[in-house]
Amino acid sequence: MIGLHRSGLPDQYEAGLNVRFTGITDQAIIQYLVSASSPVAVPVPDAIGILENVDTASARS
Repeated sequence: MIGLHRSGLPDQYEAGLNVRFTGITDQAIIQYLVSASSPVAVPVPDAIGILENVDTASARS
């Protein structure tokens, strides 16, 4: 697989990570919408697999 990242998108913080200001609440809390993406190109059909029962939270330190 080949990772693709387009630069210069609106609200882009870095490649694959967007941070958009969504407003301020009545309690003066600032809100942001944070989205991460990993677009890929798959050159051959056999390169796709499925992961089941994977916990990504335990891999972070």
